[in-house]
Amino acid sequence: CSFANLPAKLFKSFNLDRPNSNLEAYAKTAILRFIRDKIYQQDIEAKRVKFSEHGLLKDLNNKELQEALASTGLKQPQIDLYRLAWQCFDEIYQVKQTFSSQSLAPPNQEYLKQITSCYNDRLKNLNFSATPVNEEKIKAMLQICTQAARDYRTKNFLPLQDFETMSDSMPTLWDTIVQEEEREQVQLIVSRLFESIPEPGQTMLKLWQGLNLTQTEIATVMKNKYPELQKQYQVNRHLSRYTRNLLRDFVSEWNKINPEFSLNDEKDIARVKESFEECLESHCKRFVYSLIERIIEERSCEEKREKKPILGLYNPKKEVKRSLRDNLNIKLEKLLNIPVNSPILFQDKIANLIEEWLRIKPHKAESGVRENDT
Repeated sequence: CSFANLPAKLFKSFNLDRPNSNLEAYAKTAILRFIRDKIYQQDIEAKRVKFSEHGLLKDLNNKELQEALASTGLKQPQIDLYRLAWQCFDEIYQVKQTFSSQSLAPPNQEYLKQITSCYNDRLKNLNFSATPVNEEKIKAMLQICTQAARDYRTKNFLPLQDFETMSDSMPTLWDTIVQEEEREQVQLIVSRLFESIPEPGQTMLKLWQGLNLTQTEIATVMKNKYPELQKQYQVNRHLSRYTRNLLRDFVSEWNKINPEFSLNDEKDIARVKESFEECLESHCKRFVYSLIERIIEERSCEEKREKKPILGLYNPKKEVKRSLRDNLNIKLEKLLNIPVNSPILFQDKIANLIEEWLRIKPHKAESGVRENDT
């Protein structure tokens, strides 16, 4: 055995100074481990070559995928979603036996649509706390399953020359996955809890985080309806209380959903606080963006019905923005239940938000905005 010619590496970790050190037992254990890994390596390398990406997914079973995903550091609620995507793939993507696993082609767009529909339907039926996905997300989830499986099938093999450089650090890819999944879960919880905030609190947060108003501007808008919000410091006090209570409720909800990763102290809470604050801002921004999208859709339908440009299929871009701004003012007054003409006080910020939306969602604005400024 070539291993016998590597005594320096064989006994590198053996400590003669440790009490009750047993050189013979150490050597036997090391040699047995080497032989086991050598056999395992040959078997696994054959499997790695044998299967294409989607062929490997077909070769998996539920138990192996569970163990593979768990070995990456993903939490069980996240693992359940990946397993659900794989189950839908395995059931729907049935190929003829003339195709080998080595050359199995990826599912075409029609298959992806069916897999995605299956996933979203089961997501709803199983009451999972996750949002529906599209075909691109399903492809990404299946790729993660594939990589996890490939890594898992070689997890017990570590070449002897790599013993010196073993590391406990998690691969960067999995760090990214965990962060992305954690953020999605934070977003879901924040969106759900936001609806339980009293109306004045929701309005203040939407004006502050969604429209970027200062606390003084918020007081100007809300003071006539809410006597307790006459000054900036009063707005600040209320905003702080609503945000603090929302974070408290968020921590409580998080701990119910993720008992194995509960937030028990200030250090734990600090770990997710940044994501929490970003998701709160994102939720409020989405409120404003959804109004702009609604205006675009309503005006586009009206243009088709009237057979003439209203929002401006062929209007100058400047006129389109003005029309968007005026219509957004009306919707904000109605939905936020704020005094008529209040948005006029912060027209510049509304204009900036429209510009921002046009940059983020140019494809949705394409029918309403043409690059033909006059």
